[in-house]
Amino acid sequence: MVGSEVYYVLFFVTTLFLFIAGQFLEGNYFILDSYRKRVLLVLGIFISVFTLPLFHEFRVGHFIWFVTFMMITLYKADVLRESYKWLRDILVVISIFALIVWFLSILSFPLPYLSFQPEFRSNPNDWYKVYGPVIGLYTGETPRGGLGFERITGAFLEPGHFGIYLGLFLACEKLKLSDKKNIILLITGILTFSTAFLGILAIIILYRLITERKIEKNIVRLIGVMLVILLVGVVISPDKFFYGLFGRVLEYSTDSNVIDDRVTDRFINHYKYFLTSPQVLTGFGYNIELLHITNWRALVIRYGVIGGIVMLFMITVFVSKLKLKDAILLFAILLLIVLHRSYLMIRPTYFILIFLFVAKINFDNNQINKLS
Repeated sequence: MVGSEVYYVLFFVTTLFLFIAGQFLEGNYFILDSYRKRVLLVLGIFISVFTLPLFHEFRVGHFIWFVTFMMITLYKADVLRESYKWLRDILVVISIFALIVWFLSILSFPLPYLSFQPEFRSNPNDWYKVYGPVIGLYTGETPRGGLGFERITGAFLEPGHFGIYLGLFLACEKLKLSDKKNIILLITGILTFSTAFLGILAIIILYRLITERKIEKNIVRLIGVMLVILLVGVVISPDKFFYGLFGRVLEYSTDSNVIDDRVTDRFINHYKYFLTSPQVLTGFGYNIELLHITNWRALVIRYGVIGGIVMLFMITVFVSKLKLKDAILLFAILLLIVLHRSYLMIRPTYFILIFLFVAKINFDNNQINKLS
């Protein structure tokens, strides 16, 4: 078996063991309420469209992954909240390591690292610097010295992936900057220089402004710090700074925008052809090559109009247990991910996180109601 298949099997076996052990030790370890029934139903629909050989080829690993997720949905709320806490603490530890390494690197401290140039990066000047537990993505003429540009990547494949995870956890925490852990996540997210993270951060700030109808001092300070960073970047090296923020996103098309990032005019022509083809409902499947195309059009071309509708329906069901304002917050962020990096939403990772977030947010709201 390849590494990914070993991971799928390990994930399934360990979850199944905890599933059986939890029920044996506690008796009422699981809950099957109306919300979980809706989630299981939509997961079944999702698996039918994206995994089973009804429209495309059967994906064994994907199927095992989602069956494992279906077991997780039955865990009681206490288990889900504790899982959320553990995951957040792990992310904080990774962020602390990444911040220490990033600042030492900026100060030209001679840190040992392994450098390699990944094939999936389109920029020939992109280099990964592996410092052990964390990674940095360096953009420059060489991986050593000079005025290169380094983005925090954490323990993930790309800075954008790390930034999305950080943004999602900050959304679940409602950007409460009185918590030092959230400050660590925020600083790390900014230093990923991820447009997705900045978009998620803007959504959270807008949510806070609308729901609270006031500007908290910490939010004002945050905006001030970001303006200072912007000013410093413009003064010191405007070309590298703006390339780090936006240039790499918009470099593939003559008329791109943030939603249509990494889209070439050639791909747009292919997409127009697809809309008139017989595959418009079900898509071309997994085998079609869409190198560097990560936005919503890639989702539609691979899985068709039916796949796009199922994806939006699944997001809606997952946030349906929340209060309207909280549901809109998470829905808006997930929609941004679909528009920006749609392929990430095919995996159950983000839906597992949202399921944990729903349990955590509902618990927090219940605690507030009890105090009031």
